[in-house]
Amino acid sequence: MNEIHSAAIICIASILLLAACGGESPVPELKMVPQTALLLVHLEDGLNQDTRSLLSESIPEFELADSLLKSGPVGVALVGIDITSLEPQLLLLSEDVTEQYASALAARQLDLDPRQEENRVDLINQQGYARASVAERKGWTAIYLGPAPHITIGTWLDLDEDNSMAADTALGSILPEDAHISVLVPGNLFGFLSFLPLERQLSWWQNYKDFTAELKPAALTAGLNWPDEPGDSIFLSLAVARKEAGTVTIEVAAENTGMNPDSAAALVFTLLEGMSL
Repeated sequence: MNEIHSAAIICIASILLLAACGGESPVPELKMVPQTALLLVHLEDGLNQDTRSLLSESIPEFELADSLLKSGPVGVALVGIDITSLEPQLLLLSEDVTEQYASALAARQLDLDPRQEENRVDLINQQGYARASVAERKGWTAIYLGPAPHITIGTWLDLDEDNSMAADTALGSILPEDAHISVLVPGNLFGFLSFLPLERQLSWWQNYKDFTAELKPAALTAGLNWPDEPGDSIFLSLAVARKEAGTVTIEVAAENTGMNPDSAAALVFTLLEGMSL
């Protein structure tokens, strides 16, 4: 933490009234993500290469998202969790690739065979089961990774904006601006986590539940702008839309002096603790 404290300069730490955002959304895929989703990560090109490598090593699905990112911004939504295997069910979204390109890319990286269906392309494993599906609508291409892909992609093809994350006013009020990576956490995830009895497995779980009970989050977002060039500034923003007390926003700028992703993660947790005060 000494490295962080010596490099970081807190620019803004303020409590704001809940207000609506105007103009074009910095996260345009919100209208393409079901409102029931648990998490959305928006990626822009230019993110620090060390961070991208760390994400690729830690999250197998990130390699596919990183490949899509070469063509333009990408959204990665956690639309569910398989309760039997605890595997994430992911929806990857892009305005800059076609269904044909996305199908070929996903099939190659996931070692699956594409099979054309009426309104989608299913990706089939060696046992003959569909493990992913690709479709496009209204200029957007979606890749779904998870069980029963025909059901999830079918629902996505019929999704209207009123039932999308774009209709979440709490989330829309705290969207990060000009970030290489934006993490959007709707109230759904906090509600989902509050029902998990993990106190015996995780020693810190009760502390987390106490923390969120005090903070009362309706939505949370984080934005990170982290370029490769040494000397360029790293910008981190955290915002929480609270159910009863408006919006808390914290922004931090730090000189890029070789801070690694682990140090940045420690800074994030420090700021989150400050938000609960």
